[in-house]
Parts: sequence; C-alpha cells; structure tokens
Amino acid sequence: MKREKIIISVSSDIAGLFGRPEELVEVYSDCRKIVNFGLEVICWRRINRQYFERVRKLGMQINGLHGPVNTIEESFHGPWLHQLKGKAIDSLMIRNYRLRELSLVNPAAYVLVHQSLVNLPKDFEEMIKIASGFDKKAVLLVENLTRSGSIYKTIEDVQELIERGVGAGVMIDLVHLVKDIAGSHQNISVVTINKYWQKVLSEIERVATKINVVGFHIPIGLNGYDSLPVDEMEKKRWTEFAEITAKYTSVKFKTIENQRSERRMLFPISKQEMKMLQERNYRIMSDLEQAGVI
Repeated sequence: MKREKIIISVSSDIAGLFGRPEELVEVYSDCRKIVNFGLEVICWRRINRQYFERVRKLGMQINGLHGPVNTIEESFHGPWLHQLKGKAIDSLMIRNYRLRELSLVNPAAYVLVHQSLVNLPKDFEEMIKIASGFDKKAVLLVENLTRSGSIYKTIEDVQELIERGVGAGVMIDLVHLVKDIAGSHQNISVVTINKYWQKVLSEIERVATKINVVGFHIPIGLNGYDSLPVDEMEKKRWTEFAEITAKYTSVKFKTIENQRSERRMLFPISKQEMKMLQERNYRIMSDLEQAGVI
C-alpha cells in the first residue's frame, strides 16, 4: 500500500494559556526552513472563530484540535501537585459539546481527546454523538494516559468506536507511554529512556498493526513532568523511532508538543525567552529531521 504523506504539526502549547497566534509563528519561524508543518490548537475556552482566522491569515494550516486534557477521574492519578494542575487546566478547556462546533468552524484533519473522556459508558455515548457532527474528513484521535495499562484500554476504546461507525484512531503520547510502561509518574530521565525504549518501540508496533490510524505526540518541551529528556537522549533513539514508524502506513500524524516551564505558561513569551526558544526549537527540529522523524 502506498504511504500517504504524514501530517506534521506543532502544538500551540508553547504559547501558553494566553498565547497569541503571532507568537506561535515567531517562535517556530526558523523551523519552517527544515520542514513544512501545521498547527494543533489547544482548545482553551477563549478559542473561537476569530482565533482561527488570525492563524490562517498568518499562513498556518490548522491540522488538529486538542480537546479537554483532563477529567476528574483522570486527575486522581499522579502526584498531588499534578492532580491540582490537571483540574485547573481542565476548567480552562472547552467542554465536549464545543468540539463539534469548533470542528465545523475549522475542519481539521483530526480532533483529539484523552482516553478518560471515553472511559465511562455515558462519556462514550456522548463522544459518539459529538463525533457524528465532525467534518467528514476528520478523525477522532484518542490519546493514551500515563497510568499503567492505559495504552491497552485506549486501543480497546478506539476499536469499539470504530465498530460503532466512528472514524477513530490512537494518538500515542510518547511521555505517557514511557510512564505507562515504566510504572512511574516521575519526570522521565535518560536512564529511564535507555531502560524502556525498546519496550516503547514494541508497543508502538503493536498499536500500528491493530489500528488503521495512528498519530504521535512527541513532547520536546522544558516542562520536565510532561516532556522527554531530549537534550540528553542519544540521537540513535530518534533514528530507532523513525525506522519503526516508517514501517507502517497506519502512521498518519506526528505532532510536536513543546510546553515551556510551568511557571512561564501563564505569561507571554519575553524577548529573551523568544530568542532562546527559537534557537532550541531549530536545533531539536533539525535533529528530528536528520533522524527521519519528521
């Protein structure tokens, strides 16, 4: 089967809660020399039609819409500080019913929700109803969580959604998968990567053979809790990841997540920080391109 071109995106997470589209364009400006990419929009409550129009006027394609990141049920897992953060973030996200509204305002390649949003029967039925109103070309991606066994439950939920007539797939968050396999909620060290990376790759292969549509969140940011230790990782890890994902036509999406440090996420990007982030983004994106990841 001929492979379709993989859709590459960057997340709007780097701009934080109050980030402007102009900041997103600027912080990734040099990276456009490396690879062509669109945007995955974190759907805060303030996101509306005008936001999408500003993004498009700046020359960025919106490839994905990221729905609610947490629920009460999901927040019970992990360190207590992360639980509080998760509940706070969730309160600032759009509600489920607005996913359909936003997907019609801006038809995207995918709409993303966390696995906890399809975990209970009533939530599952609600998601089927919401997905029925998506643009016909859009696929509903369900993202795995950090807790042990989440990737298995995510596959089961997606298979059931498909059986119910929903165009669905799995979004594998690499940080979540490493923590799932390692059985730890702590920040991921390069020691952890080296210990579990082959198991991560094996799990990716298992998902890619079971599900027809697979995407990846590749977290490269400075928020240690929710990012890979990219500055310490051996480059061969990226090459190994690229080789595995190249084997499967089911791999459709690769999205770069890039959270700033938690204390910076509520503030605009300063001039000094902008320069640092631009240089860091260019270096890491160059490494990913050379390894064949993007």
